Amino acid sequence: MADHNKPALTDTYANFLTFLNDRIVDVFLGADPATQTVTNPPTNAIRWNGASAKWQKWNATSWVDLNANYAINISGLAATATTAAACPWSGITSKPTTLAGFGITDGITAATAAATYAPLVSPALTGTPTTGGLEVGFRVIPSIGNTATAAAAARGKVYLNTAGLTINTATFAADDVISVYNNSAAGITITQGAGFTLRQVGTANTGNRTLAQRGYATVFFLSSTEAVISGGGLT
Repeated sequence: MADHNKPALTDTYANFLTFLNDRIVDVFLGADPATQTVTNPPTNAIRWNGASAKWQKWNATSWVDLNANYAINISGLAATATTAAACPWSGITSKPTTLAGFGITDGITAATAAATYAPLVSPALTGTPTTGGLEVGFRVIPSIGNTATAAAAARGKVYLNTAGLTINTATFAADDVISVYNNSAAGITITQGAGFTLRQVGTANTGNRTLAQRGYATVFFLSSTEAVISGGGLT
């Protein structure tokens, strides 16, 4: 707004007050180029640049940033929180139960910390663990005693049967797997239930299959109505 070379001795008295007021307004508004047009500022003049959100200094040629970054006083959690030089829970094999176990020193309850950082530790494998909503495979294959009809609870397990096993439709889902061991000295029948398609691997055969004595077969489900069976002693 103001020409800071004004007023000059050659200016009229009538303009003197206007020039002076303009310079004062520049000072009160921080000489912000968003609202003010300042000409001939004195060297080392300071202004606020609202467009770039920075303080700038006039070096007699141009406006230059005083600093790209500014220190800001803060309080509360950000002021007192600490960080470890390395990940504090690396190598942990069980979930910490205290804030210190997570390297946290202020402002977060143990319950919140446990919920937040639980994915970063390796809990003991119990029950049916999941990751990303998908079940993680077993480290061992649990066995089920002699059963006449396959059930969804047998996913990832092996039937130890001494008699036949029937697989019905709509019991299992795509990607489910069960196994069958003939725990007897005679052949047993794995029966294709009504509405279900049981395919023999590597052939065009479908239907009931015979599992010889001490034979072992695995059934992989393509859907709730179709599966493929393979194994030793299977015909």
